[in-house]
Amino acid sequence: MPEHGDHDSEAYRRLGYTADARQYTRVAEILRDLEVHSIRLLTNSPQKVEHLQAAGIHISGTHP
Repeated sequence: MPEHGDHDSEAYRRLGYTADARQYTRVAEILRDLEVHSIRLLTNSPQKVEHLQAAGIHISGTHP
């Protein structure tokens, strides 16, 4: 639907999904398997930080 001019979140909703259905539990599992205990996240999204922290990953900082 983005080809029709919809933003991603609008397209997801039209398809019956939430605006952002991404989950970060697998990311946290992979980081733990790699014995990564802390990361600096390249994002300006506080939701990503919150999701990863809730999954037990320490965020040492962010950079947009």
